Amino acid sequence: MTLQLTPSEVKQCKNALLSAFPRRGNLEQLLYFRLEVSLDQIVAPGPYDQVVTDLVIWANSQGKTELLLTAARSKNPGNSQLQQFEKETYVWIWN
Repeated sequence: MTLQLTPSEVKQCKNALLSAFPRRGNLEQLLYFRLEVSLDQIVAPGPYDQVVTDLVIWANSQGKTELLLTAARSKNPGNSQLQQFEKETYVWIWN
């Protein structure tokens, strides 16, 4: 079963990722090393907030949401917003 986020969950996921990866470079490295994709290849340039939104929408449309979230949690397991998103939305994806 592929994880499919609702628009509200996309927003929550975006906020959690922004909290966990406040600098673009950290997110770029996560995507390159864990998902083997370049951020610039999948989203248009723009303000970082919009880039992260577009990333979550892309992952959701490509069936890569679980992979993105699993990679984010493994890279930054102590981030409280990622933990909260996990707890409230999809506890099962990391178990």
